[in-house]
Amino acid sequence: MRFFYRLQQKISITSHEAAALAVLCTLFVGGLGVRTWQGASTADFSSAYLAVDSLFDAQAGRLRADLLAGAGDGILIGTPVVNINEADAEVLQLLPRIGPAMAQRIISYRNAHGNFRSPDDLLNVTGIGPKTLEQLLPMIITSATDST
Repeated sequence: MRFFYRLQQKISITSHEAAALAVLCTLFVGGLGVRTWQGASTADFSSAYLAVDSLFDAQAGRLRADLLAGAGDGILIGTPVVNINEADAEVLQLLPRIGPAMAQRIISYRNAHGNFRSPDDLLNVTGIGPKTLEQLLPMIITSATDST
């Protein structure tokens, strides 16, 4: 407090003004401490996301390669095969990268334009691009007799 008393004398401020100055300085230093603490505790998750995304891409590529190579009957155990012309939203959400909103867009497109003639028709659904389609191809069919 001696510091503030000397400062009060030098710049000729009242004791109330000195108290207000002390509160403002305390808040400023506290804010700097919180900012420093938040900066230290915030992790950069972009590298973790990229690692998981590349792992997903690698696994999807292996799955597709196994299916195209004719592993078993063309279907790997544990791989969902979804008929996109008959599936409801819950079943569509079993597919990778298909959440509730995307499932609803697929159903809306199917209702507006009729059944999908081939899995490639999914490219017409907003939000599904070539990469997503490539990952979905091993897991989707458009009719009961399709195998891809």
